[in-house]
Parts: sequence; structure tokens; C-alpha cells
Amino acid sequence: MTSIAIVGDSFGCGEWAIESEDKSLCTHKGSEYFLQKIGYDVKNYSKPSSSNQQILEQIKSNKIKNQWLIVFASESLRKIQNLSISIEQMYLKKKYSIKKIHETLFLDWANNLSNLTKKQSCNVILIGGHANIYKSFIPSNHVTILTHSWISDILNTAIGDLSSIDHKTLDFFMTLNSVQSDEQKLEMIDIITQKSKRLNKMANHPNFKDNVHPDRICHEKLSYRISKIIG
Repeated sequence: MTSIAIVGDSFGCGEWAIESEDKSLCTHKGSEYFLQKIGYDVKNYSKPSSSNQQILEQIKSNKIKNQWLIVFASESLRKIQNLSISIEQMYLKKKYSIKKIHETLFLDWANNLSNLTKKQSCNVILIGGHANIYKSFIPSNHVTILTHSWISDILNTAIGDLSSIDHKTLDFFMTLNSVQSDEQKLEMIDIITQKSKRLNKMANHPNFKDNVHPDRICHEKLSYRISKIIG
């Protein structure tokens, strides 16, 4: 029986639905369930709100080796306080835009993921879940990008790479340095516009029970796509 490990954030956990005004509940195991139903031996190590760095720790701490590994990519600026030193260097000293920082951190993580999983002899299926996978990332032979943006696939419209950035992240950048130049203002407008489109589309789509996460129907379709790669 083929063994599969799943790592990621809440997108890897499964379907979520609104339980109360300020709380969501995981109501179905999603891809874990459907891949088990197909006949695979599946262990899911995903945890809600995980950062990309924590996803790497899921792989290390659980000693995931010599098997298929499904990775739901998270937001590269998530848990931003843990990245403050490198972000201050890029934003204040190198004068990088937020987009450039966002992409740089993602590519650094993706390359670290690739190096780690090669060492662990894993075949990786990478999924753009909460955050898109940048198309500038060129995967190694043992890494397959199933989709750059699962949300875009479901909504049948492009969702921007910066749409996963939350307001706390923007607050952090504005605390470091106030938005003054026209370029900075336009970038902030672009991020908010991307976020607005994403939120509006998901809130008005039947397959997002909590307006954020794909439901079990989407997980079933995704699992079928995964099975076509694994065989």
C-alpha cells in the first residue's frame, strides 16, 4: 500500500464551516479521507494557522521519509513577528517592495522544502492553498506542482499572489515605516484590491462553507488529481 503524508495549514486539514460568529470548525477531513478511500495509507500532520517554516518542522519532527508528501503551501508572511529581522533588512535597508519580500521569502522556503525532501527521499506534490505558488519557482525533479492556485481553480478566475496577505501583516509594515511614496501607496491599493476580490468571490461561492476554505467536494476533486500523479 502506497504511503502518503500530508503537511500544511488549515487547508490541509479539510473542510471548515462557520460554527459561531467568531469561530470556524473543521467538519470533514478532506483530502486525507478521500485519499484513504481510494486505498492509500495516509497520515495528516497539518495544523491550522501553520506558517511555511512550521510546515518544514512538520516534516522534520515527524521524520517523514521515503514516501509521497503532499504539501499545502501557506502564506510566506504568516507569523510575521518570527521573520522581523530579515524583513526589516529587506524593507528598511534594501528598500524592497512588499511584493518582492513576499516572493523572496516564498522562494527561500520552497527551495528549503525541495532540499529537505530530497534529503528525506520524498516525492512531493505541492499545492497552492492559502497562498499561491509563485510561478518563478522552478521545482526539482522530485517535486510536482499540482496547482499554483487551488482557489483560482475553484473560482475559475485568477486570484492574486498577494491576496493571502492579512491586515496584521500590513499593520506590521506600516509600523516599520509609514507609507509615503506613490509607489508604496499603489502597492497597498493593489494588495487590498487583490484581497477584496478574493474575499468577495469566496463569500459568494457555494464551495466555501466558511468563506475561506474549499469544502469536501473540492477536496474530493483534488484527491482525484493527486491520485493521477501517484498512480
